[in-house]
Amino acid sequence: MKKLVIIPFLLLTFGAAKAQNCYASFNYTQNGSVVSFLNQSSPVDSFTTFLWTFGDGDTSFLSNPVHSYNSTGMHLVCLTMETSTGCTATYCDSVFTDTIGTATCYAAFSYSQDGPEFQFQNNSISQSAAVYEWNFGDGNTSSAYEPNHNYSQAGYYIVCLTVTADDGCTNSSCTYVQVIDTSCSIFLLYYMNGTDVQFYAGNPGNGNGSYSWDFGDGQTSGQMSPFHSYDSPGYYYVCVQYNDSNCYAIDCDSFYVGSADSCAAGFYAWQTNADVQFTPYYYDPLKSYLWSFGDGTYSNEGYASHTYSEDGIYEVCLTVTGGGCNSTTCQSLYFTADSLNNNNGYCEAGFEISGIDTATSTIWITDYSTGANTYLWDFGDGTTATVQYPSHTYNQGGMYEVCLTILCDSNQTSFHCEWVGIMDSLVGGNENEIRTGFTLNVIPATISSVATTELKEVIALFPNPTSGSIQFRLPEATNGEGTLQIRNSVGQLFIQQSYKVNNGETITAELHELPAGMYLLQFSINGKYFQGSVIKQ
Repeated sequence: MKKLVIIPFLLLTFGAAKAQNCYASFNYTQNGSVVSFLNQSSPVDSFTTFLWTFGDGDTSFLSNPVHSYNSTGMHLVCLTMETSTGCTATYCDSVFTDTIGTATCYAAFSYSQDGPEFQFQNNSISQSAAVYEWNFGDGNTSSAYEPNHNYSQAGYYIVCLTVTADDGCTNSSCTYVQVIDTSCSIFLLYYMNGTDVQFYAGNPGNGNGSYSWDFGDGQTSGQMSPFHSYDSPGYYYVCVQYNDSNCYAIDCDSFYVGSADSCAAGFYAWQTNADVQFTPYYYDPLKSYLWSFGDGTYSNEGYASHTYSEDGIYEVCLTVTGGGCNSTTCQSLYFTADSLNNNNGYCEAGFEISGIDTATSTIWITDYSTGANTYLWDFGDGTTATVQYPSHTYNQGGMYEVCLTILCDSNQTSFHCEWVGIMDSLVGGNENEIRTGFTLNVIPATISSVATTELKEVIALFPNPTSGSIQFRLPEATNGEGTLQIRNSVGQLFIQQSYKVNNGETITAELHELPAGMYLLQFSINGKYFQGSVIKQ
């Protein structure tokens, strides 16, 4: 007979060093010594990481793990989360087990996602024949072993799988899934005066959600348009995140803050219908501004607007003078003369740094642009490219602002810039010293240097951490030849092996020769990608 134990509620919370814009939480269901955990942390997106400690020496990086205890008694379980903006939070609760290994079944599943369509993989275990019941949280159910489900609306849903075995065992497992409206976006704008910066979030969904800013110096904000003062000049990597019930979007940018660069003539440009708006990175009313639009016309306004008579690529230059400053910056940009039509299309230029190899002085950036028909890359050193995935070698060290302009249907354009460079401090050099020369490679979103992919499944690796080998199990009915790749956190490939898989099986990989650290594993087979992370001790 199962024994019911009433336990006094135990809650431990640990605040993050940054402003608390996130919180960790979980619930659980129990079947003997097998415990299924339901992650209820917020906010959660595809970049959020989790670390579970189960109080018996075991850990997990899964969002919703299932754990089997080998001893009775009280176990303190803790969940630590970290969001894409660096916010961390920890939540702990107690779990009591008074039986060992009595459960004959437990429910477990994982999933892969492509927009609103989910493919669920059944990882349940039963010692006798069983039936499976899925509840997708939107009023729909399924009794298939591994169903697919397409959600009609964006939002959060609780998906539950219940296993009922012939020997009477019943167990359930649930998890949150998020269906995101991919048509929403956000972009970061800022105006600078020395080390004082006013930030703005552009195009933030419907504007009624939550904002999370990370200023790159350990400080954060939840305001829509925060003002921030930096303690010292330097390069900072800033991110803004927007989240509501129908939209999740994030944008990041790196830039120099401080008086040493306060007269730099960098600028933004974007087109709305036939009008092109030009905005300097730093506006100072005591300085003079001269815009050259590349078609023989000029303006001395600080914030300029211009209409072009013909479609084409124009070299736009801004010169800033006054107060001992004389700086000029030029960019080759594509603009159109026609009014833009929405055409139910979506046009957004976007890319981000996805890997750095300090040994070979190589940077990979992943192109996430949507709707592009033509590309124009400006590498910030006077050279350009018009292919989607160029490779460029810089002959001199330094930080360079790389800009991408895309042209979409109905002559719609979009523009995005990021600072790139490899600092010697990454390999033990002086933190203010810049490496001499490096190579920049632009890669597709499905090939990322750290093996990201649009359709992926997170798998459990065990033991984790490990001092030697790791194992993972593939879903049933997985057959064919697969490839295993293991990389470090900056994308360097350490292991690549081929495996023949029959009806799903346990794969073993040897990590004995790898140095201690965090590693990313990807196993690809038949167009599917399985990923996980492991700590090598």
